[in-house]
Amino acid sequence: MSAPVDKIYSNGISLTKWQNANQDGTRTWNTYQIQKSYKDANNQWQNTASYNAGDLAVIAALCQKMFTDDAKKVASPNANTTQSGYGQPAAAANPPSHAAATPVPPAPADDNCPF
Repeated sequence: MSAPVDKIYSNGISLTKWQNANQDGTRTWNTYQIQKSYKDANNQWQNTASYNAGDLAVIAALCQKMFTDDAKKVASPNANTTQSGYGQPAAAANPPSHAAATPVPPAPADDNCPF
């Protein structure tokens, strides 16, 4: 198994980015894995893909950070990557100019939000 391209953590939850390629290496894409780590009754580390309501804000923040970091890499004219992001040929990794726009910041938290 190959090593992850990137991995970020918060509150026992990790978001891992993996880069994949087709068999001849002409196309690449990323996949993402979210995982929660905890210690069981025997004090052994375990991983799960089940989350409680309190984990959702952490997951959202991790996803936003990864998305923003990826957008900055794509927007950078000096980005050293073959990642196309959308299953496109690696040679076509430079997005159209409108795709390199500055990401919109997240909306402020609404204390009255029922979610």
